[in-house]
Amino acid sequence: MYFLFRLLAVSDLLSFYSMNSKQLLLAGLLLSASATTYAQRPADADSLARPLAVATLSTAAAEDTVQALNLLYARRRMGGISWMLGGTLGGVRTLTAASQPTTINTSYGPMTIDDGASAGGLLAGAGVMLLVDGYGLSKLVRFSRGKQMALTAAVRAGQPLPPDVRRRLKSRFFTQPIVPYKAVTYKSAP
Repeated sequence: MYFLFRLLAVSDLLSFYSMNSKQLLLAGLLLSASATTYAQRPADADSLARPLAVATLSTAAAEDTVQALNLLYARRRMGGISWMLGGTLGGVRTLTAASQPTTINTSYGPMTIDDGASAGGLLAGAGVMLLVDGYGLSKLVRFSRGKQMALTAAVRAGQPLPPDVRRRLKSRFFTQPIVPYKAVTYKSAP
């Protein structure tokens, strides 16, 4: 089989676009013929004796809660990034507005006065930037991925949610069910 591979030019094997359909078909057949295949082995007695893992209601509820936690934490992290971005842009805009020259209309015509950057404008811009960026950073810290993973592990272990997280989980986070409900009709025995 190795000899057949050597018959094809190495450059044709490396360059897919230069291969014509016959060479591509031949290469595909050779590659599929060289693959080792295994049949399924019969089930042993030990594997038949073990019960199958069935998702219980508590497992489904825990996974539903985990999905809601993932959505909550992802949205809050994105909210923190948005607050930081908005605060930075707003602060930069206030800082640049504070250092713009002022135009005054006088009886002699418009006059441009350049006092340099005003201290009040710079202080306002820095204040806006620090306050809003601080709030965004606090959201990123409170809803970090590490805290999310620790809380997810605790929920899967069966521990209850902390009250502040339970209060933040709203019904909109539980809109996609993990285990869909299927109605079962029962027939009475004759």
